[in-house]
Amino acid sequence: MKAKRSKGSWLNGGIIGLAICLALFLLDIFIYFPVFTAADGTFPQSALIVPMLTGHAFPLLSILFTPYDLFCESTQSVCTAWSIDPTPNAVPWTIETGEKGFCANVVLTPTSDCSNRAELLWFWGLVLLLFAVYFGLGSFIAWLLQRKHNH
Repeated sequence: MKAKRSKGSWLNGGIIGLAICLALFLLDIFIYFPVFTAADGTFPQSALIVPMLTGHAFPLLSILFTPYDLFCESTQSVCTAWSIDPTPNAVPWTIETGEKGFCANVVLTPTSDCSNRAELLWFWGLVLLLFAVYFGLGSFIAWLLQRKHNH
């Protein structure tokens, strides 16, 4: 006689997956990263391999690859090549200190307020995606185990 099929096994598996995700995060923050952080505050790049494999490095490093264009309109002019001497195609430009000069390359960037909001949204979006992946993996493994148990 076959065992009675439990409809909540996939949900239990998903909850276990979320618990594993949170446990790995706490392990990274309180044990793994402090162990690899040097006295001068530096962190070796090779130590990011394990958090990258578990997915936990992506939300923590999200500021490095936030798609600002997805969340913000670029409206603020910024000079990336300023000089006191005029150069061809340069426009007159005054820097923050009040010194007048010329800018050879003006780019548009989002405002700092919008950039901060975009980074926050991107971070929490990646956290939710990480939770969804761990929940999905836990549910899938529970479903496979239930299927194997019933056959």
